[in-house]
Amino acid sequence: MKHPYRLGNGAIVDVQDAQASVAAAQADEVDMANTLQERVVQLESIVGRSTGELARLAPGKALPEVYPLQASVWAHQQESMALTQESSSVRLHVLIRIR
Repeated sequence: MKHPYRLGNGAIVDVQDAQASVAAAQADEVDMANTLQERVVQLESIVGRSTGELARLAPGKALPEVYPLQASVWAHQQESMALTQESSSVRLHVLIRIR
């Protein structure tokens, strides 16, 4: 959007700053869309199926805060849950064989 400016130098600089801000915002939007697409592909890989259209939060609703914030605690909890699930599965197989 190039127009001959008949304004003072300060106004020209302000317009150029605004144009640069718009361009940066547009670049950020493209970057965020790409990141979202990458995350959707990762999610689909984890769950083993297409997610389709993801649901949106209802207006005024927010996701609960994740606690604790350390990924290592979540990883440990997941390992513990997996071990518990595995031991339950083993017990079930043992009970089936005993009967």
